[in-house]
Amino acid sequence: MSPLKLRLIEDRAMRDAARAMVEADLARLKDGVAVHGLASRTAHAGSDYLRIMGQGALDLVREDKARAGGYAALGAAALAAWLFRDTLAEAVRGLWDGLTEHTCNDAVSEDDTPPDDAGGQVEQQP
Repeated sequence: MSPLKLRLIEDRAMRDAARAMVEADLARLKDGVAVHGLASRTAHAGSDYLRIMGQGALDLVREDKARAGGYAALGAAALAAWLFRDTLAEAVRGLWDGLTEHTCNDAVSEDDTPPDDAGGQVEQQP
């Protein structure tokens, strides 16, 4: 048999074996989805993720209690700012309005005449 024909037979055999493996994997996946629905698989994966994240948080607290306390305080401050966001916005708006009103009143004088050195020219009075 020629080397080309032998190589063609080997390549076909490898292709058929790869296809059989892919079809077996697909059949296994279909059976797994049929037995365990997509929602339960997602919930299981989510619970695994939350367990891992919780374990990481516990490790952080055990290693550095001060840093964990700082994170907790920062989280509490962010939560308080979110809960009282409307009240804080009104307070900041009131402060801003008062500040701009105060600076505007200082900028406008009672006397509308320009200062003596306006434009670098001095007016002489007769």
